[in-house]
Amino acid sequence: MTRRIQAAALPLAAAAAIVALGLTGCSPRVSGASTKDAVQASPGITDTEIDLGVTNPLSGPLAAPGTQALDGLKTYIDKLNDAGGVKFGDGKTRKINLKAFDDGYDPAKAVANINQEIAQNEFANVGSTGTATAVATMPVSNQNKFPSVLLQAGAPALSEDQKKNPYTNAFLPTYVSETEAFGKYLAGLGKPLTVAVLTQDDDAGKSWSDGFKEGIAGSQVKVVDEEKFEVGDPQVDSQIAKLAATKADVFLQANGQLNIIPQSMLKAQQLGWKPSLFLTSVSSNAQQSIIPGNGKGFAAVYATAFSKDPNSPSFANDSDVQAFKADLQKYASASTAKNPIGQAVWGYQIGAALEATFKAMKEPTRQSFLDALHSLKGVKLPLALQGVTFDATDLKLSPMSKSVVVEQYDFTKNTYTPVD
Repeated sequence: MTRRIQAAALPLAAAAAIVALGLTGCSPRVSGASTKDAVQASPGITDTEIDLGVTNPLSGPLAAPGTQALDGLKTYIDKLNDAGGVKFGDGKTRKINLKAFDDGYDPAKAVANINQEIAQNEFANVGSTGTATAVATMPVSNQNKFPSVLLQAGAPALSEDQKKNPYTNAFLPTYVSETEAFGKYLAGLGKPLTVAVLTQDDDAGKSWSDGFKEGIAGSQVKVVDEEKFEVGDPQVDSQIAKLAATKADVFLQANGQLNIIPQSMLKAQQLGWKPSLFLTSVSSNAQQSIIPGNGKGFAAVYATAFSKDPNSPSFANDSDVQAFKADLQKYASASTAKNPIGQAVWGYQIGAALEATFKAMKEPTRQSFLDALHSLKGVKLPLALQGVTFDATDLKLSPMSKSVVVEQYDFTKNTYTPVD
């Protein structure tokens, strides 16, 4: 299938620019119309194609992770299309058309984009990046019975009540489960520890903060100060000064702002505060956080993970990582192919989860798509850490929430290793 850049005008003033990666959607039609018991297909799917949308921050403060996430997803989909498409559970082989919308990490633009996807008869929105935007679009998706799934976001609200909001779910571990693992690790050390927290003032930051507090509940670990900042703030020097004054044993970054984390690390060291540092999975990439922030200046650096780091020497000869890098070289942007971060890995894994869902999908309908997704359990995704599997059967958790691993960065090997 020939791909082309396509522009589409949005009907709302707040709508974002569209980066078209495929064809537009199609009107509802009957699949297998010659049969007596024909099934009325949902919008966006024919016997040969399925049209998907994704709204991502391709500009603004989260442009880097948003672009990498899109590259990872697009790479997997392009690879499938070049192999002839996917054979669905109904026996039809279909190619996947993906259209990307830029929301600039603005919830209003993301809502406009989802409305545009619905108006253009896309089948579903998949793999979008951003917590605030995902939470904002959830009511629209569910009111219109429009699937918006496998999102690169970890707010518990996206996954904790999928019976109430059946058309939305996230892919990443919930932010609560991620930092709860940090808290339980520290609590398990069995000694008094003080913690200072830098939190982004939105749903994601609140979830990271709440999860950590749940993990340390009843232990000798205490939060002595928590400072907040707005997403998009250019610097956090005043907040770091207050946190450093506590001389806390632990510095928890309850945020995923790649423009803030290195500078906050350097500021802490400048002030003589060098505690153990805990980074969220979305901000733990060595090239973007640890190296520019001089991670060696801290007592230790920790993060959580569920997938392999393609830049780690530990995985240099790993077959999954080698295949991933080769695919990026063929299909992704030059910057992503040169230095893929976690969002590119997760986008690629979301593509694999979509493939598994399509193979289990018995009818060309959105309901069958959701049923197929929630039937998946024990699926080994490419680039998953050993023992980590995809499980979408729990309607109160995101598919990767049970698979969080706490890791410490090893500066001699330049890679993360699981803690004991």
